[in-house]
Amino acid sequence: WSKMPVLFGDLTPGWDKWDSLFTVFQQLAAAGPAQTALGSTFLLNYLSNMAFPGMNFVQGFEGKNLTIGQRFLPGGSTLKTEDFVGSGTRRCRERVLEHLGEKWMSVCRWKRPVDGEYTDVTTVDKYVDREYGINLPANTFFSHLTTGARSPSWEDGDGIAASFRLAEAGMEAARALGIEPMSLVRNV
Repeated sequence: WSKMPVLFGDLTPGWDKWDSLFTVFQQLAAAGPAQTALGSTFLLNYLSNMAFPGMNFVQGFEGKNLTIGQRFLPGGSTLKTEDFVGSGTRRCRERVLEHLGEKWMSVCRWKRPVDGEYTDVTTVDKYVDREYGINLPANTFFSHLTTGARSPSWEDGDGIAASFRLAEAGMEAARALGIEPMSLVRNV
């Protein structure tokens, strides 16, 4: 556990220590079921915290940075929310901080939702089938987990793309090591 701050450090969309992370997963599996369950939960919490800002913040989010794991690790890890939201937000923040005038404040606010905009709700498995033509395994939590049937106009597409790139990099790294990522989740 003492290696976790080194493994995770500051959490960014470009985090790429997947090989080290999967080594820790393998060490946990060798330590027994209790260590596997507790350790995997801790590690998955870190990973989900990296994906959360990009998946849940709207354009222009100006929230506070997050410190994660400080109860368990000295200092924890810092996640700068500005790293996970769309690039328009960073440009706005820089211009406002440089005191380039009130005119920038008007374009730095969240986009106003469109009156009457309707996104509908669907399950993740139906969404994936409709958008990508991929049938997920039946009777998994994807059959019960809901999402918007389409993205609202004010959602942060750049942040979502950064989160998906992070997940894709992890899956590629696992498979390159001969690990099927879903086997890690199923064993927890």
